[in-house]
Parts: sequence; structure tokens; C-alpha cells
Amino acid sequence: MKLIRQIKRGCTNLPYVGEHPGKFMMIMFMFMGGMAGGSKGGSAGMFGGMAIVGLLMLPLFLWGAYDRANLSDRLVEEAKAKEVV
Repeated sequence: MKLIRQIKRGCTNLPYVGEHPGKFMMIMFMFMGGMAGGSKGGSAGMFGGMAIVGLLMLPLFLWGAYDRANLSDRLVEEAKAKEVV
């Protein structure tokens, strides 16, 4: 459950790390895959193209989101530790 929560957090704006830098690129890749598939196969091809791009790129995007959430948590804890001292 923590994995899913961290991934969801990593896709948003987080303290010390900001917005996910790959969010716009992921949307563009999905759009391009849909356009490429849709040019030959109609709406089914569009969804197929988006699915292929999603299978290849989405795991990398989600891994980055998880890593960003963990980094943000670590930086917040370090900032709190420096504040106390």
C-alpha cells in the first residue's frame, strides 16, 4: 500500500523536488503513440498505440515518481533534523 501511496505522491508537486519533470513528456508519448496507432487502425489502433507506449514508458515514469517521493521524504526529515539542532 505504501508503494502506491508513494507513487501517487511522486506524481504531484512535492517539497524540495517540485513537479515530476516527466509528466508532460509522458502525456506527449502517450499522445504520439495514440496518433501513430490511430493513423492505421482507427480508435482501436489509437488505444493499442497508447497501450504499447504505456507498457514501455509507464513503468519508468512510475519508478521515477516513487523515487521522487522517497527523496522528498528524506529531504524533509533532514530539514527537520537541522531545525531542531
